[in-house]
Amino acid sequence: MQPNTETIQKIKNIFTRHEFPAKTKLVLEQKIADNIYYVESGAARVWLNHDGKEITIR
Repeated sequence: MQPNTETIQKIKNIFTRHEFPAKTKLVLEQKIADNIYYVESGAARVWLNHDGKEITIR
């Protein structure tokens, strides 16, 4: 089921659009995120530090 134009507009009105340069850390290690991010274009890397080793989550 596809959302209609009115529903899409309501969702867009909830968010504020931001652009970030590549390699920007959106959430710092050991901090609690206080934002929700939607990636419109590009990619985001999600990773965690396990005993000093970076593990990328796909």
